[in-house]
Amino acid sequence: MVFPLIFLCLSFLKPLSSHHSPLIVTPELNRSSLHLWFLELDNGPLLPMETYWEWLSPEEKVRAQRFSHAASQRAFILTRSHLRRLLASYLEIEPGAVELVVNAHGKPRLSQTEENHGLVFNVSHSAGMAVLAFGQGRALGVDVEYLRRPRHLDRLAEYGLSETELNHWRRLDPVHRPESFIRYWNAKEAFVKAAGRGIGAGLKEVEVNDDFQGFHNVPRGFEPACDWVLHTGVHEDYRYAVVHEKPECAIRLFRNGNEIMSQCRAL
Repeated sequence: MVFPLIFLCLSFLKPLSSHHSPLIVTPELNRSSLHLWFLELDNGPLLPMETYWEWLSPEEKVRAQRFSHAASQRAFILTRSHLRRLLASYLEIEPGAVELVVNAHGKPRLSQTEENHGLVFNVSHSAGMAVLAFGQGRALGVDVEYLRRPRHLDRLAEYGLSETELNHWRRLDPVHRPESFIRYWNAKEAFVKAAGRGIGAGLKEVEVNDDFQGFHNVPRGFEPACDWVLHTGVHEDYRYAVVHEKPECAIRLFRNGNEIMSQCRAL
């Protein structure tokens, strides 16, 4: 197997000392708020790539080696290292001390916590943007989608939308269908990630309210639907959705370490 040039360069580097690992300053996080951090993946990194590589765990480095495209490998390295930096800041430890495990369906959590307890987080990325969500003591899922026309749109709609949603979607003007589909998919992905079961939970069983302010139905075992909160919004050319268990809370959005807005309800 031939790995991208970035890995070949990084694999021969010596570990850097801890003074090369500046922490991100994170605000206080409690159960009354969620934090969303936007990370631009296409811009030049602020630090040398070998620094980001150093923060990865051995398992993450193995995963990085498996990417056949340099751009995908770079996005993985940047996103995972950024996640570790943020977790380290919230926990007031070094990035290398962050230990992660995954559940049976692949959802990661801190190794010292039970699922949906303590500091919780979720990550999503699309095209050139990653979104990292953090909260306290609740199920949490996030999804971000680049606002472009998806391929095989009709086939995807039949796969992911419930019968009611599909009938409503087909009645739309064709020019509006791509954006509407992304809104549905965005919310559904965020829900199944919050549930910790991935798309195996059943996208069709996740039925979004017509106003995109919540859910009409959710898969068996996650009822009632009214216990789940949906926040949606648009940032530049990306639509994002955050799903979490009640109670309601404020959403604080950050980009490059600066707060860009606070969102107190779904948009």
